[in-house]
Amino acid sequence: MLVLVTLTLLALALWRGRRLGPLVTEPLPVAVPADETTRARARLYRRAGDPDAIARILRDAAADDLRQALRLRPDSELTEIARAIAAALPDTTADDVHALLTRPVPERELLAHARELRRLRRKVRTS
Repeated sequence: MLVLVTLTLLALALWRGRRLGPLVTEPLPVAVPADETTRARARLYRRAGDPDAIARILRDAAADDLRQALRLRPDSELTEIARAIAAALPDTTADDVHALLTRPVPERELLAHARELRRLRRKVRTS
């Protein structure tokens, strides 16, 4: 009886192992819309509860975009960017732009800050 149970368990193990087989990976093309990725990252940052990091990321992205739009060097400082924007936009002062790119932002004002940065980027790109 013991031999029969052992052989049955062995046959069952072989049958299950063969049925499952080895894992095979298959490369699949994945396309995630940019809007979905951005919203997911925003949710992650909100859960992390670090408004300073969020504001820094927003400012860095805006500064990079403004450098490209103004055709400045990639290592140009924020004061240089502010001066170039003030020269390109007559209704904007370098001090206002520099304050926008450097001031600390409370968590409750992050959305408004992001909108201001986006508005500035759009103005620079269309000028």
